[in-house]
Amino acid sequence: MEKYTLFLNYFNKTPKLLKQQLALILKQSHQPAKVIACFFGAKNSELFQTYNDFVNKNKLVSWKYVLSNHDFKYIGRYQLALNVKTDYIIVLDDDRMPASNCFKKMIELAKTNNAIISQYGWILEKNNSGTYVDMVGGFISPNILLKKETRKILLNEGKTLFDVDYLCGGMVFHKKHLAHLFDEPLVTDKTGEDILFCLKSKNKDVKILVYLPFIDGEENTMLSHLDEQISSTLDSKKINKIRTLLINKYKQ
Repeated sequence: MEKYTLFLNYFNKTPKLLKQQLALILKQSHQPAKVIACFFGAKNSELFQTYNDFVNKNKLVSWKYVLSNHDFKYIGRYQLALNVKTDYIIVLDDDRMPASNCFKKMIELAKTNNAIISQYGWILEKNNSGTYVDMVGGFISPNILLKKETRKILLNEGKTLFDVDYLCGGMVFHKKHLAHLFDEPLVTDKTGEDILFCLKSKNKDVKILVYLPFIDGEENTMLSHLDEQISSTLDSKKINKIRTLLINKYKQ
């Protein structure tokens, strides 16, 4: 089984959510070779203390951290990922809760399909003006399995992998794909790192996939989203505008 490095992101969620995620990571059937928790611009010092206490209590010598007052966002994590020793990398947002077999299965699929993969992603559509807009189109996630008609169609087709334009909430990939993100100077480091990584990789024939598995016709959510209703950068009109510009620049 392929070794992997897990990058965690802690910014503005609660220590309670952090504890829950860490406990689930420790239950993974295939454990990471190294964990790197990124505290970029985190305003709550209790977040780092909670992580550090968990690591010390469980004697997790391969679990590390990076602490900074500046929010380097996904770009910072991707830059760190360039230097890891493992071929496979998992980047996980602080509100995603993995099932015990999540990481093992996702790495297997990423390897088999030469893909960047997750359980949440957007299929972009043009608006009436003929341009793409961020988060306008079809959102593919485990939630679509809750709709009976959609569920019936997917069960009949036996489809579990869906081609999308970009992923959110984290992703699983081979380190070699990072070359597509950094093959030219970055247009911006303010937002849209997920969009840049996925669209630029897709333009190089890398598959961008959402995985929605079934077990005996039942939903199997491998990566749950626990939304604490905390505001994010996506609430900014300026940020949305930048992301939309990036989409129209790189979407083919």
